[in-house]
Parts: sequence; structure tokens; C-alpha cells
Amino acid sequence: MPDSVLDLACALSMLRRLQMVGWTRNHYRDALPAGLADEQIPGTKVCAYRYLENPRWLLE
Repeated sequence: MPDSVLDLACALSMLRRLQMVGWTRNHYRDALPAGLADEQIPGTKVCAYRYLENPRWLLE
């Protein structure tokens, strides 16, 4: 795959993660798998930091 496609795939993955934070905040806790609501924001922060350091970290 060309580098531009890999960059786009990583960016879309990060955007999806951010979208899931919003989705999680708008649903009842009992509608989500156990522990998902509590781990969504901390996990997204870790992913965001890694993405900002190296946008292709998802591929490593």
C-alpha cells in the first residue's frame, strides 16, 4: 500500500476511537459491555498520545 493510504487508515482509526468516546457517553452503562464505559476515555487518551508521537503506531 502507498504511504498515503497507510496514513489515512491510521487517521481514520483514531477518529473512530474519538467517535466511540461520544457514543459511550450517550448510552446507558448497562447497554455496554462490562468495563467499557470506564475504560473508554483513559484508553482513548493513551491512543491519542501514541498517535501524536507516531501516527503509524497502529501498524507496529
